Amino acid sequence: MDILEIVEQATKDFKEALADLPKVNTRELGLDERAGRVWVDVDNGVIIAGSANARSLDYYAGFEYVDMNAVTEFAGCKIYDNSDDRVSEALDAYEG
Repeated sequence: MDILEIVEQATKDFKEALADLPKVNTRELGLDERAGRVWVDVDNGVIIAGSANARSLDYYAGFEYVDMNAVTEFAGCKIYDNSDDRVSEALDAYEG
């Protein structure tokens, strides 16, 4: 399998996984609702935003300050993990 096939398969798997996650308004995370809608994976400690919503999440919810080591970009999405306090607090607000 060449590298492009690996990337294609990983992208397909990622998009299938997104379909199984709840997509919620950022208000449910205790964030400004103008930040839009995001996918939440509490079990894995991540918040995932599509590219258009990532800009809103960065601006309206202050995710532009999330440590760059806690952010991964893949398949047109930004994945924010709970190793950053801002992300962790938003996930805690969603759960509680």
